[in-house]
Amino acid sequence: LRTDREAEACANLSADFSDHRQAVAWCFDHSIDDAARMVIGLFQFCLFQMVSEAFEWAMRLTRVLDPTSPMTAPVFGAAALGAWFVGDMETAIELGERAVAAAPSPKDPSALWAHLALLDAKASLGRLGEVPEHLDAIVAYGRQSGDQFWQINSFGFSAIGRLTIGDIPGATRDADRAISIARDLNNPDCTHWAMYCLGRVLSDADPGAACVAFEQAMDAAGSVGSRWNLSLGLLEWSSVRRRLDDLPGAAQGLLEVLELLLASGIRSQRSQFYYEASRILAARGQDDAAFTIMLWRAGMPAMPATEAADESFDAALERSVGLRAAGLRVRARTMTENELVVLCRSHLEDVARSGATVWGSRHSPAIA
Repeated sequence: LRTDREAEACANLSADFSDHRQAVAWCFDHSIDDAARMVIGLFQFCLFQMVSEAFEWAMRLTRVLDPTSPMTAPVFGAAALGAWFVGDMETAIELGERAVAAAPSPKDPSALWAHLALLDAKASLGRLGEVPEHLDAIVAYGRQSGDQFWQINSFGFSAIGRLTIGDIPGATRDADRAISIARDLNNPDCTHWAMYCLGRVLSDADPGAACVAFEQAMDAAGSVGSRWNLSLGLLEWSSVRRRLDDLPGAAQGLLEVLELLLASGIRSQRSQFYYEASRILAARGQDDAAFTIMLWRAGMPAMPATEAADESFDAALERSVGLRAAGLRVRARTMTENELVVLCRSHLEDVARSGATVWGSRHSPAIA
């Protein structure tokens, strides 16, 4: 999975996954240590393919695994990521911190999934002052190890971190380093991550080039069925297409993201999906739908930097709906998420039909 034979590995795991399910079930009944080894062995595949039952397995293990087991750190880290994916930030932090505490050292590779969960969960809750220690742990391990997979990931995370503090030259250098190593490794998911990070770096200064980077990232992820990475790329690509006034393309990208999220049950990206949906619909003049989505989304965790930038948009949208705001507030409070999804899909389909899409998913990853 972490080599140039990733496509072969993913094909084999997909073909045999029903057997792996039975093996995990057997291990839970007969050997918890073996169950832990099975789950961690399958975790990266399940993470990128968005097979959510791996998170359920990891969470179950946190309740029965011997605390002294060497598998404690990776198991709790996997469970922490699972909690983050379903939107339970507090549980993600609790499990992640237990994983880091159980690791031989804070920068041990067994704690890397935990650091990723802690980074994302704390950022989503606005605890930005605590994020650097987890970013540093990932970057430090990647830089000091000879593992090209984690080297690429570390340079990518470093690029995103530098981007958040406005260090564009540093972010560009780190993204280029990630791309250089990814070119040598020739692993599709690593290629995705490197190109995705470059796209993030380019988004503001050169959105056209950013779109190309995101498209290359999505092609790489789609080639091995990495639905999680494909949805990451689609969200960013749709955002850039919106800012380039390609509303049909942006809407089509979001519709693809929606299908990926609904198929997997993963919730962590839904806040960003609703964010983009409301902005596309507002740009198209569908203010009532945009305002309803914005109101429904208000209670969901999201990156504080994005939320801060939203205040002027939110106020402008409320002024636009005028006297209808009160009724729309009632509607948003009483609407189920299924009803919200139907609303989003219907309006986005209308926008997508209004023009040609400049890029579409060339892969349809199957659910394992």
